[in-house]
Amino acid sequence: MNEDGIRQPTETLYGDASVNLQPLGYTLFGNPDSLSRVLLPVDIYSLTLNTPQDWRITSGNGVQSVDLMTGNNCDTVLFGISPEVQGGKMATFISAPPTRCNEFIKFEVTAKNIGTTTTDGWLWLEIDGNILDVQYIDQPNTTSSANEFGWIISDVPPGNSITKEILLKIPGPNDFTIGQNLVFKSFVNFDDNGMTVRSDEFEYLAELRCAYDPNDKLVLPSREGNYTQFDEELIYTIRFQNTGNDFAKDVAIKDEISEQLDLSTFKILGSSHYENLSTTIENRLVTFDFSDIFLPDSTSDFEGSNGYVMFSIQSNGGLSEFTDIENTASIFFDFNPPIITNTALNVMVSSIVDMDNDGFFVFQDCDDTNPGINPDAIEIPDNGIDEDCDGMDLLSGVEDAFSAKFKIYPNPTSGKLFIKGEGLRSATVTLSDPTGRILLVEKMNGNDFIQLPEETKGILFLKIQTEEGTAIKRILKL
Repeated sequence: MNEDGIRQPTETLYGDASVNLQPLGYTLFGNPDSLSRVLLPVDIYSLTLNTPQDWRITSGNGVQSVDLMTGNNCDTVLFGISPEVQGGKMATFISAPPTRCNEFIKFEVTAKNIGTTTTDGWLWLEIDGNILDVQYIDQPNTTSSANEFGWIISDVPPGNSITKEILLKIPGPNDFTIGQNLVFKSFVNFDDNGMTVRSDEFEYLAELRCAYDPNDKLVLPSREGNYTQFDEELIYTIRFQNTGNDFAKDVAIKDEISEQLDLSTFKILGSSHYENLSTTIENRLVTFDFSDIFLPDSTSDFEGSNGYVMFSIQSNGGLSEFTDIENTASIFFDFNPPIITNTALNVMVSSIVDMDNDGFFVFQDCDDTNPGINPDAIEIPDNGIDEDCDGMDLLSGVEDAFSAKFKIYPNPTSGKLFIKGEGLRSATVTLSDPTGRILLVEKMNGNDFIQLPEETKGILFLKIQTEEGTAIKRILKL
């Protein structure tokens, strides 16, 4: 704060910076709640600070050496930084264990200072109207309605966060449909150089679950079809719970980051056990190491047996439309075999805009300026217009009634082809060229799209076989 290159007792730790560790080639991340710890073989090491954007180094040149060869078995390395740009900026997020029906679940809502100045303000949480009951762990300072709660937050340093906790009783099947999402929102009103500013709103979707796997992986944005814009930040939450019959001394999470993601944008947003967390990246493997966490088992302490870590990252530039980004994590409790989470999926597109508000995104709609033209529209024969986006205008007598039940889009397509219609769960699709040569045979098994072979081009024919009959569709592969 005073830029003298020496840490004073009143100067806070900044959690959003990282250092490169040589000769091992690791990237080590900071921790706003405590000094991060890493265990290393005996050697001489060089640590180089990755200076955060809008900050400058105030203690030396940002490179420090640690000698563990000459009898030293422990050393602490501190880097001093000071902001180049003075500005407030806050982010917010919500986390919770799986929302199990008819139980009180602890929700955490966090305000994080991602700016360069210490700030304060109000942290707001809006809960779903279907919540049955509320109990306060942190008493809110105000409530603007039965579903909206506000807490005063004060003197939040850069890179640090404040978390408030609340217990919410989740509805059961009689009050809410299993598998549907409860919706929660948060935002921060904060001071930026004397002006009150509102942060971006965070939306948290919690699926109602009455039997669940407590170790899972979530990703935001979460939309139907898993569509995500190229410029949107991906926010991953890995949740874990000790369901054994004894405490877990250590918990480790290993996450192999997709080649489609930009590691330089990786940032830790929050964790249930910051004080135990050390984070390391080696090549593309991120390790979240919760040493000495002593996580109780769910039988003796259900609430205390849960934990999570949340991080954000952005996709690489130049990705193709409909690029799939998948992410799966492995969770290790002590020396037990890993628990593999579900796979989180994002389908990357340039835009999720629906310009004509007909219910279809621009990449699904062959004319997103006309609400009468979309994959659900009724084709009018012989008018020269492709109303249903199947790639051709219907000529009288060409398409029978059964084939008309199925819609395919986009058509033309560069690779991914969506199919809509009844009976697709058990359908088999066959792709062939004009000579009759079969290029692809695939069972739908509940999917709503197929990926066409990359090497195919031109006019192709898609046969959709269900228990009711067979439909033929003509498509154009670009």
